[in-house]
Amino acid sequence: MRALKNLVAAALAAVVTFAGLAAPPSAQAGSPPPSKLAIASVSATGTDSLTSGTDQLVTLNRALLSFGGYSLATSPSRVLVPTDGAYDIRGVVEFASNATGRRTVKIVSIDATGAVLRTHEVRTMDASANGSTQVVVSTKAYLSSGEILGLVANQTSGGALSTVAGAKLTVTREVQASAGSIVVPGPIALKARMLLAKYQAAQPIGTLTALPTISVGSPAAVSTLSGATASSPNYLATLSSTSTFTASIPAAATSTASSISGVKFTPGGTITGTFAVGQTLSIPGGVAGTVILKDNGDGSFTVSASQTVTSVAIKALGEFMDVTAFTSGAGTLVSGTGVSGGTAATGTQIVTQTTGTPGGVGRYRVSVAQEAASSAMTGSTPNPVFVDRGGRRSGGSGSA
Repeated sequence: MRALKNLVAAALAAVVTFAGLAAPPSAQAGSPPPSKLAIASVSATGTDSLTSGTDQLVTLNRALLSFGGYSLATSPSRVLVPTDGAYDIRGVVEFASNATGRRTVKIVSIDATGAVLRTHEVRTMDASANGSTQVVVSTKAYLSSGEILGLVANQTSGGALSTVAGAKLTVTREVQASAGSIVVPGPIALKARMLLAKYQAAQPIGTLTALPTISVGSPAAVSTLSGATASSPNYLATLSSTSTFTASIPAAATSTASSISGVKFTPGGTITGTFAVGQTLSIPGGVAGTVILKDNGDGSFTVSASQTVTSVAIKALGEFMDVTAFTSGAGTLVSGTGVSGGTAATGTQIVTQTTGTPGGVGRYRVSVAQEAASSAMTGSTPNPVFVDRGGRRSGGSGSA
């Protein structure tokens, strides 16, 4: 009962977060920090034999923890993500003893066949001269429902080399567990007022069996509350707002006649833009997901995957989206907004806005390195809401 009252009070004081407004000071004061909830942890009970210079998915075949709908996908090498949101991801892979070359581990999103769609983070280390080499890689990333996560390992010992049993991939998400401190998006306040009326009249609320669709502003800005399980006393729902706009994601740098020999990348021909450490490369006939790791200072770079390509047009994929016009929902783009449509890559999310009108026309950093021509795109902004129904904790009928 107390938890529901606190939730309703928070909802009535809330602001429209997708409009880019901050919570009022009164709503922020005294709020406890969000909790980090481990929701998926998988490990490898065996080893993988790795070919030198070749990216390979690590076989993660044991579920240590699967909570809140997270589960191993049909292949044991990956984890399926069912809910949009921001996540902390950590991977650990240990390589067998061998002092030659380098060891690399990547956190990646892949398709159902295991092909890499995007690389979230890369960590490369020189091989240890004193036994096995352990590589730990971690990152924060915006993930979309349906994305599949995996770990990729690479080694350049010059021959076959195995991983050591015990590789692990752990995914965590921040959850605001205190109902009294939750800032609920403004549109849900209408539903909260109805709940408050029931509370004041001492009427049991019962099981929530249907979720509302709430229209906000223009017909194109439709928000839908989703993600609840009717039989669960608590759930994390998502309120999403949508917008449509024209945008492009240009390449950060291009070249017309570049080469890669082993892990040495040499840009050549006509070069536009600037190649730099951290960029993901698009390489015709090369290894997908290759990342620039080091500027060698002589016009060449060290990359994450060994390969051989000669005189090809290599690009550094772009990380900035230029929004030039809106059809609907201007002002609603914020950190966490998912971007789809046109040739935008699956799972693209806005990280932050760098220039322009807040939430509107301007430049935005995005989560997936890519190149996308100017086209109509759609933005979907998820606003997670933790709901505590209170009452009984068994069966399917929580009550106030």
